[in-house]
Amino acid sequence: MSAFLHYVDDDATPESIRAQLSKSPLTLVIASASFAPKSKALLRDIKTLEKDYDSGSCCGPSPTKPNILVIQTDASEELEELAIELGLKDVPSYQIYKSGSVVGASSSPSSVTVDAIRDQLKSASATTASGCCPPGSSAAARCCPPPSSSAAAASSSSCCPPSSNTAGAAVACCPDGSSTATAPSDPSEVLRLVQQSYANTVNQSGGEGGCCVSVDPEALGYTPVCECYAIIQD
Repeated sequence: MSAFLHYVDDDATPESIRAQLSKSPLTLVIASASFAPKSKALLRDIKTLEKDYDSGSCCGPSPTKPNILVIQTDASEELEELAIELGLKDVPSYQIYKSGSVVGASSSPSSVTVDAIRDQLKSASATTASGCCPPGSSAAARCCPPPSSSAAAASSSSCCPPSSNTAGAAVACCPDGSSTATAPSDPSEVLRLVQQSYANTVNQSGGEGGCCVSVDPEALGYTPVCECYAIIQD
């Protein structure tokens, strides 16, 4: 039995399960039966979801790892009645709870797939990430695409918004600095300023988790416009 999956005992009651669900930030409840081939395949595939939570997130906090409860409805009459009481009348079927409230569920046995469950869990466990992925880190490799040119290097060295996989995402997060006439225009200078800003971000000790922390504008001779995901027009 996978430690990722927890099979509900025969003596569980709807009240005890609901109490458990209310204390858990995220729970997936699956109704299955040993005689249903799709149930066996589903439970096998569900185990592969664990790696989605062991690898961490792109930037910021990791997604909430779900507690997974499996009700084997053909193991006893009590478990079958428990599943029905919770609203799980088909096998396989599932519900997703956040602190005791249903936030997702299967509509029919044919709609029960590991991909559908993964998508609903991802949506339910989404968190707002803060901070940046330092260039070259394993997190940045998952978040920010590798640069293929000096221009791409300048953009991917800045912060990538959470859950973004597009090359232009960093530009959306942290656009160029000042739009005034004193803003640097030489590509190598722009890249240097971005790298220096990132060094300041990574090395800052304030712990505020800001993203686009700029270097001292007096030292650089221009005014940056991006600080902590906010685009400030001069």
